[in-house]
Amino acid sequence: MKKYLYFFGYETPQQFAANRENGWDDEESHAVFVIASSESEALRWGREISEAFVAELFQDTVVSWKQMNYAHGIETNPEEQYSVAEMQAIPVVQVGQWPKWDGVYQHES
Repeated sequence: MKKYLYFFGYETPQQFAANRENGWDDEESHAVFVIASSESEALRWGREISEAFVAELFQDTVVSWKQMNYAHGIETNPEEQYSVAEMQAIPVVQVGQWPKWDGVYQHES
């Protein structure tokens, strides 16, 4: 098993409304380390996390992160992109587990 840094973009409900009203393209992003047997497995589970995160953020299961086609992927060299402190703050989960982002997202499986 290996630890992969999965990142994803999304819009908050406020950004979603303002972007459509004003023609903007503001987005936020999050990251989570996923412990998986392969990069493709980490990416697959990361997409499920993203989908659940956005549904929870909008309080609406009709809103679909997957259908909005936001940027996402596996960071190949996280130590070059993030400080040690930043990396320590990123949640770590195994495939099948949900991250807990304080005040942002609490998915119950």
